[in-house]
Amino acid sequence: MYLFPFSRRLHPLRQHRPATCDTPRQQLLAGLARSLAWELGRDGILVNVVAPGLTLTERVRESVPPEVAERFAARVPSRHLSAPEDLAGLIVFLASAANRNVSGEVLREGSATGRSAHAG
Repeated sequence: MYLFPFSRRLHPLRQHRPATCDTPRQQLLAGLARSLAWELGRDGILVNVVAPGLTLTERVRESVPPEVAERFAARVPSRHLSAPEDLAGLIVFLASAANRNVSGEVLREGSATGRSAHAG
């Protein structure tokens, strides 16, 4: 299985656009994942892109003021930002035998949905 993780560097004080493939790099990776899924799927190879949102890494915890992190969390459906372990769980699932047919997808981890236009 191929995983193509990508992230969009987020500046905590700027307004962010909806969670779509809105940059050429994101469009390229989404297209590549779909193309490779079709090309390699018949051989049992699954291809996906993981698109994380603001993740509470040690660096983020040190550099992003708590009130800014809280504002981001308020725009996430679950009302909390993801930890690195949350991303790891998604990637482990995608790479495991439990994933039998998810392929050609851009998977937005929970914090990434906070940039959605419909988020409050």
